[in-house]
Amino acid sequence: MPRAALALLCACTCQAWLRPTPTMRRPLTRTVDVARRAQPNADADASAPMSDGRRTALLASLVAVYTSNQWCRSLLFSTVDFGSDDGVRFVNAALGLSRSDYAILGTLAFNVLFGGCSLAAGAVVDRADAAKLTWLSCGVWSLATVASGSCESFAQLALCRAAQGVAMAATAPAGYALIGRAFPPDKLATATSRYAAAVSVGGALASASVLLDDALGWRRTFEVVGAAGLAVAAAAAVALPGERVGTSAATGSTAAGGGGFGDLLASPATLLLLAATAARFCAGFTIAVWALPCLRSAFPARAADLGLGYAFVVGGAGFASALLGGAAADALAARAPPGREKAARALVPVVGSLLAAPLWVAALLRAPTFEWAVGLLALEFLAAECWIGPTTALIQAEVAPRSRGLAQGTFTSLTLLGSLAPLAAGKALDADATLDAGVLVSAVVAGAYVVSALLFLGAAAALDTEPKTALGAGFGTDVRKAKKGGKKSRSSAAGLTTDNGWVPLVELECSLEAGEARAVGRSITGKPYLVRRKQDGDVVATSCECGRCEYPLTKSETQVVDGVEQVLCEMCGAAYSLDDGAGVASEAKGNPLFGALLRNKPDKPLSVYPTKELDGGAVYVNITPKSRKAAAIDAM
Repeated sequence: MPRAALALLCACTCQAWLRPTPTMRRPLTRTVDVARRAQPNADADASAPMSDGRRTALLASLVAVYTSNQWCRSLLFSTVDFGSDDGVRFVNAALGLSRSDYAILGTLAFNVLFGGCSLAAGAVVDRADAAKLTWLSCGVWSLATVASGSCESFAQLALCRAAQGVAMAATAPAGYALIGRAFPPDKLATATSRYAAAVSVGGALASASVLLDDALGWRRTFEVVGAAGLAVAAAAAVALPGERVGTSAATGSTAAGGGGFGDLLASPATLLLLAATAARFCAGFTIAVWALPCLRSAFPARAADLGLGYAFVVGGAGFASALLGGAAADALAARAPPGREKAARALVPVVGSLLAAPLWVAALLRAPTFEWAVGLLALEFLAAECWIGPTTALIQAEVAPRSRGLAQGTFTSLTLLGSLAPLAAGKALDADATLDAGVLVSAVVAGAYVVSALLFLGAAAALDTEPKTALGAGFGTDVRKAKKGGKKSRSSAAGLTTDNGWVPLVELECSLEAGEARAVGRSITGKPYLVRRKQDGDVVATSCECGRCEYPLTKSETQVVDGVEQVLCEMCGAAYSLDDGAGVASEAKGNPLFGALLRNKPDKPLSVYPTKELDGGAVYVNITPKSRKAAAIDAM
């Protein structure tokens, strides 16, 4: 493949998702003015809420794309055998690659551009059409995979790997952004874990590709896998809903601006989570690059069975671990005391990493037979791969909405650091022929697991915000700060006792920006309070569902009319005053499909609960006596 064509692939990929669209050049705002009310359907397609069926279809499309991503990315590792000179089946024999060359192709050739472009993708993904980025990137890396089958030298294959790295950089930030916009917070860890499970599925397909390699040779194998990726890209282009950039971005941005690396550096928990991620990437990339070569050396007589055995490990145990990790994190958070929900989620990767370290060493160094090695590896993957879903969900929850794309891009770019571990192992093996590859790789992986566990444990301690001071009937007052501002002066905690009906919203752990809403706590009816910061800076707590159609108002937009801020239901178009919860006249039509059907339903006012925000940022809500009357309306 000519180098000019490969360079063109890189250039097209960068231009496709880094060039700003006309909508991206416009300023963003959460406020909906009177002029917009005159055109209620202007953003109907973008603001229409997703049904459970549409969420499932979106997640399935993203999983298919991410599976292709990992299949194409890891395919190289299944076409290498340094114990054979068969140039038809093995790329290292055909191109004369050393172990160092192979390590560079598996790490730096891919990760240098991948890491840098991931940061750029994270910075722009909240202001771009994430759906378009997803399928377009899939098409480009699939073309680069097809081109890999025509390479005749190390340099040409390195250019193909670089093109893959550029294209694949947008996948995770765009995918997690789409999931974050589609799924509510209480289901986010489970959804992200299902998305992350595609890593295991793609890795399993790459491992099973040794069968394709045996039947077709390595060149045809790259072409077949790349063609499958092109088919996935075409399907995703049809299945993924397009986004109106201004609307989607508004959910994570505010007129207040800000964001950037300052938000990431301001949170010790986020820094510890990112450091733990880097350590986990060191372990993961070392396994991806060196597991199959080490197993081939340890069990040369079973080389024919290795592909299916390792595919079972990665696809079965790894997939199950990713799913169970998210479910376990959400279950632990639901049972944790107030203020300790995030810390409980962070314990999942702590336990998984500590269990995985000895299992990996036993599988690679102590397994007496091939069957024992596969069994131990299955247990190792079952313990280890639980980390990614809870970690990404914690990072997204810890940073401000305006910085989530950048946070995910930073998370993905850490693969560059992770790639240094297998590269160093390859250099060491080339420099000293007496080194045992199995021993060296085991030490690197186990050490990375232990370091990541300690960092995850530190993150759990930083995320532990259990109330430290009692107030009234055992309620705590140590609540993390909400955003200061607004017209009214703050008050102290004097008189805010449970006897007077005041309870602290201890789950409100992140700052609220103007126009942002968050469902926290539990009202008398058992449903969360919807706490929202108004445009004037005041905090208001209301019932969380529309009084007409009962659709959640968490992501609904607000508008200011005649000095009164209103919230608009994006499903039925109903509007309510945030001062008293009363319904107000609205020209909005809501969802194009369901708005007309729901417009004639009886309309109940929202429940509005008295709130007080203290100088330290803690927010209290009063459940009596006015709120109890309001809550009675909820129960009607």
